[in-house]
Formats: sequence, C-alpha cells, structure tokens
Amino acid sequence: DSTSTTKNDAAADGPVTEPLAINVEPKTVTVGEGAAFPFVVTLNRAPEAPITLTVTSSAPGVATVAPAMLTFTAANFSTPQAVLVTGVPDDNTADGMANVTVAGSGVQTVTVAVKVTDDDKQAIVVAPTALSLVEGGAPGMATVKLAFAP
Repeated sequence: DSTSTTKNDAAADGPVTEPLAINVEPKTVTVGEGAAFPFVVTLNRAPEAPITLTVTSSAPGVATVAPAMLTFTAANFSTPQAVLVTGVPDDNTADGMANVTVAGSGVQTVTVAVKVTDDDKQAIVVAPTALSLVEGGAPGMATVKLAFAP
C-alpha cells in the first residue's frame, strides 16, 4: 500500500497507521498582479512508491501556478518543492481570489488560498486632452469616461 505505513507505538495495542499526507507552507498566499510568490510542498513520510502530485489553479485568469506536477520519492519526500503562484494582470480594480489545489492518487487534496491584489487605479480619462476653441466659432467636443468599470 503506497498510502499508509505501519509503525510501532508502545502506547497502542497494535500497529498505528499513518496515512500519506501532503504538507504545504504557507496555506494562504497574497500576491500582486504580475508578481509571483512561492509556497512549498512536502510529504509527511516516505511513499512506498513514487507519487506524482498535480498542482492546479481554480481560476487561471486570476492566478497561475508552475510547475503543474511534482514527483516525490522515498529519497526526496521531505525536501521542499516550490510552487510559484503568479498573479495575472487584468483590466479592473477588484482584487481576485483563487484556490490552488495539490492532489494525488491516494492522498487527501490540499488547498492553498490565493488573493491577488489589484494594481489598477481608477481614473477619469478625457479625450482629447486639449481643445482649441475660438469665440463665436464651432463648438468643441470631449469625451469623459472612467478608466475601469466601477
């Protein structure tokens, strides 16, 4: 069985089974648009056979992840493997939220909550930026709009 191991425990009447589990640190990430921040993944114990974990974003338009797969073996199960979360630039002023899941066969899925802080600032856009008017001449026209949806 590649998902549990047996160890002796003097306080127990029989063997204690420790299921294979994914560890992530930190469990929440805040990143700006266009910026990246890592979290690390390890396993709680050595797997009996190599295990590949998939890493996915619930909202790839908000946050992307790399790499998409991590492989752990008995030799590297406790060595942290970094996952880079990158905030995706958008054209609004709202912060974004996504969940990054780390999953594999025979292990419980772990979720990292991601907040992407928006770097866009609301502004008033006037076009053209200058008008030349002559007294008694033709009227001028300018358009005024918000840079981003409210």
